Amino acid sequence: MIRLHKYIIHFILLALIQVLIVNNIQISSYINPFIYILFILILPFDLNRTALLIIGFFAGLTIDIFSDTYGIHAAATTLLAFLRPSILNIISTREAHEPGSSPSINTNGMPWFLKYLIIGTLIHHTSLFMLEVFSFNNIFHTIGKISTNLISSVFLMIFYYIIALKSPKTNR
Repeated sequence: MIRLHKYIIHFILLALIQVLIVNNIQISSYINPFIYILFILILPFDLNRTALLIIGFFAGLTIDIFSDTYGIHAAATTLLAFLRPSILNIISTREAHEPGSSPSINTNGMPWFLKYLIIGTLIHHTSLFMLEVFSFNNIFHTIGKISTNLISSVFLMIFYYIIALKSPKTNR
């Protein structure tokens, strides 16, 4: 049985951190990390694909509402949710995961988890920033934004994971 309340709490925390803190820190026009997507990436392996798409859409829509971004986050997170099972199939070495288990550093290891975060974040950021500019003009500027935000987002997601998600009972 999936513990839904745990994921709801993490979504609320990640959305609040994103909207109240991260979106208001202006380092440069190139850096605006998006850590709320960690919520989609840590959902259980065996979550129904339809539920995953609905959750992805509403997670992005929530950020769109508070960020005034007219649906680009909803589109990007829905794409991430749609491609997540394929990403897991490509990078997973196991044939089957334990029912109800989620991607984590403890069970999958840091290299696997980092690769998973990078691929998922790259998909999200590429779709988000391409939808934002909706043009191939200034493609190098867009690639620069994707790259810098990828690095900063993955760094902050790992930091959040270590602080909020890593269970003290299973530290390695």
